[in-house]
Amino acid sequence: MKTGLENKVVLITGGASGIGLASARALLEEGCRIVLADLRPDAALAELGALRSQDVHAVTGDISVPDEARRAVRETVERFGSLDVLVTSAGVYETTGVEMSDEEWERTLAINVSGTFMCARAAIAEMARHGWGRVITLSSMAAHTGGGAAGPAYVTSKSAILGLTKSLAKHAGPHGVTVNAILPGFIETPMTDKIAAGDQEAIRAMTPLRRNGTAEDIAAVVVMLASEGARFITGAQINVNGGLVMD
Repeated sequence: MKTGLENKVVLITGGASGIGLASARALLEEGCRIVLADLRPDAALAELGALRSQDVHAVTGDISVPDEARRAVRETVERFGSLDVLVTSAGVYETTGVEMSDEEWERTLAINVSGTFMCARAAIAEMARHGWGRVITLSSMAAHTGGGAAGPAYVTSKSAILGLTKSLAKHAGPHGVTVNAILPGFIETPMTDKIAAGDQEAIRAMTPLRRNGTAEDIAAVVVMLASEGARFITGAQINVNGGLVMD
């Protein structure tokens, strides 16, 4: 089945590395036009631009700031004329326990939850204008397990994204927009490099597929949820963890 994604316009938050960058590569291969929103998008912009520069654009900013989230959507539309798919992969990973500072708590919730909402709100309003759209949020296996190394701020933020995804799906559905969440397991990205090698090996040993995930594993599901084949899927939670957590 063809994905139907050729010439679709995609905004990816946190698109400069990890899952966001892998998703950008995968969607570019499907013929999409890509906008990366990140604090430091230059290296990723250069890499993707070397593949197809006319179809890649970058917006520098902090999506947890409402005006900057709106600007990312506005610049996407100004650059390519529309917005069809939003992938909210921007996020921070915190391992501090209950002793965390007020600032750590607030920063994690602001980026992971408020940033997701701010971008989705602006994107859905734009998508509703032409009656078609896909919003793909990034939660985490930690929302089911309570986290391993992850601290309470991260677990809380990723759990909140599940409720937010369902609410957005309910409100966006009548406008032809689907909203779904991906729950990655342990994925080898710069964000998870801080986890000790021994802990990473322990996770690998407990995983039925006997390997840790890659950003490309998640990107493949992003493509699926963005595709025409996922047109009747909304409000869903897609576990991508190699069988480590099954429900």
